[in-house]
Amino acid sequence: MLNKRMGAEIDYVIRGVDPETGMAGGSRMEAMALKRKAYFYKTDRNGNYQLYVGSRAEARVVSVIRAGIFVDLFGAECYIPLKELSYQRWVDASQHFQPGQRVLVRIIELDRSDWNHLHVTVSVKQASANPYEKALKRYVVGERYVGTVSLVDLTGVFVSLDGGVDCLCTYPPRGRPPRGARVTVRILGVNTEKCRIWGTITHMSTTR
Repeated sequence: MLNKRMGAEIDYVIRGVDPETGMAGGSRMEAMALKRKAYFYKTDRNGNYQLYVGSRAEARVVSVIRAGIFVDLFGAECYIPLKELSYQRWVDASQHFQPGQRVLVRIIELDRSDWNHLHVTVSVKQASANPYEKALKRYVVGERYVGTVSLVDLTGVFVSLDGGVDCLCTYPPRGRPPRGARVTVRILGVNTEKCRIWGTITHMSTTR
């Protein structure tokens, strides 16, 4: 667990110093409790909290695994799964994040009723605008576009197009293309209300 946190930036409170060895002892847990009190429980003159559902704030990545990332948000450690990291389909969070990185997050759930068990749920994806709302207007049904295969699963082949959107395609007759392959897609349909685009792969060339 510690190896996965190498490079992470953390806060700590010095608990004592040994003058003979020059060694100091600190507590990360105490530092986190102090930051939670200062940012999640402190109110202004009108009794309003600084942080609330919908707030955007900068968090620090403390650990990264394939399925998601752990961030420190003012003393609250939160896990963010892959589906809340990007509007696109990703399969490995470690390809996009690393410990020590700072990311903008949006608070989507916050329960401070229990001082000892503050519950915070955050999202990287929801901290930014949905790229599908604008990007989908650029694609015309029947036209062909070039993209990169971002994910292959039981649903089909997801192709990353310009503008940060994924086009869902059926499996081509010649077999499934690998992730990273450059392919040409013919658009079969666009649904701007549900932010979805689908098509078929007409040509593909694998990466070396």
